[in-house]
Amino acid sequence: MKTNKIAMLIPLAACGLLSCSHDDTNGIAPSQKEVRFNVTVPRAPRGVTETSTIDNFRIFSFVNKKPYMHNVSATKNDGSGWVTTPVMYWPADASPVNFYCISPMIGEVADSDVPNPNIENYDNATGKTDLLYSVNIGATVNPVSINFRHALSKVAFKFKRMEASSSQAPIKVDVSEVTLTAINTKGSFTYPDQTTSSETSNAGTWHDQGSRSDISIFNGPVATLTDQYTALNSSGYEFALPQELATSTADLGGAYVKVKCAVYDETSGVRIWPKSAESDYLYFPLNSTGAANTTAEWQAGKAYAYNITVGVPQGSGKIEFDVTVDQYPTFEDMYLEQ
Repeated sequence: MKTNKIAMLIPLAACGLLSCSHDDTNGIAPSQKEVRFNVTVPRAPRGVTETSTIDNFRIFSFVNKKPYMHNVSATKNDGSGWVTTPVMYWPADASPVNFYCISPMIGEVADSDVPNPNIENYDNATGKTDLLYSVNIGATVNPVSINFRHALSKVAFKFKRMEASSSQAPIKVDVSEVTLTAINTKGSFTYPDQTTSSETSNAGTWHDQGSRSDISIFNGPVATLTDQYTALNSSGYEFALPQELATSTADLGGAYVKVKCAVYDETSGVRIWPKSAESDYLYFPLNSTGAANTTAEWQAGKAYAYNITVGVPQGSGKIEFDVTVDQYPTFEDMYLEQ
């Protein structure tokens, strides 16, 4: 993996302006040797943060299980280096330092005697933020390797109509809404107590997830499906909380892709489905026991692409799904067709 070496170089004279007192370091005397970082992010598909696009993160450091320099923000300077506030220095007694980093800078974490900055009640309702984290335990020398991991799952949903054939007349499918049902959007995150180097699989964990709710993926204007898979996503929801998906049940409980649509005969324009309304909902199960192309869990750092074909079974007014699901083991392997 190609890495970018990024040094944080700030004149020592700035120390007085950036609050480098013993109070800010919990009584641990800092030296005049600045901390430098080597920052890397795994390769990823478009729209996901990587080494070349990360532009800010927050640093929490601990010495002897006590906060050393807390809530230090790091922002990219002119696309080449990093500026931190306040500037970071190694301890004068050369004690090893534990670094915990989060990107983007999602908020302040109160100083405490807890030796990590675990995140409580993270709200992922919008699904627009690619959350990254990194840990380096026991660092003593420059550069400090900050290897980020993806804390969330990436999900994508694409749709097309069933193509015409000798047994299927051409159809027109108009979609007005796409919703995910029974999805957890809040949870707490615990950092690993080990370094997240590129050579290890050390990872944080999610827990205490909140009540499940419905997530709007697409809400008009009406989209007419074609013979090519098309992503329907007007809400910008891409990043989901890693979670066990609620079992999709026969009474339409649990986790589903809920699609509001209408199906027409393309040639005559006559509506085939539904018969009694302008449009109605179709359901694709996300976690159906024994069913092919469903999954019981979304895992952190993995991406899931759902390709859904909507059609009309021969001799029936019932709509069925012809579904394929592409699962990628890591963000590095993910590729989404346009």
